[in-house]
Amino acid sequence: MFTVYILFSEKHNQIYVGYTTDLIQRFHSHNAFAKKGHTIKYRPWKVISGLNSNILRKELSEAQIIYKKASIKEIKQLAYLNPKP
Repeated sequence: MFTVYILFSEKHNQIYVGYTTDLIQRFHSHNAFAKKGHTIKYRPWKVISGLNSNILRKELSEAQIIYKKASIKEIKQLAYLNPKP
C-alpha cells in the first residue's frame, strides 16, 4: 500500500508532496535523517495530509501532480478540513 502525503513547513511557508510505502520512516527522513535533497533546507516539516491507497504507482504520480498544482492556501484548507490527531 502506498501513501500520498503532503508536508508543510510553517517556518518557510513551503509544501512538499510525495508518496511512500512507509510514511513514518519517510517523515523522519525528511525531518532528520536525510543529508541532501530539497526538503532539508525547509525543516521542520509536519504532515498535513495523507492518502492511503492500493493504486498503481503511475496513478500515485498523477495524484501527486494534482496536489502539487494546488496552492499553499488550498493545501492549508485541506488540512483544516481533515485534521490529523
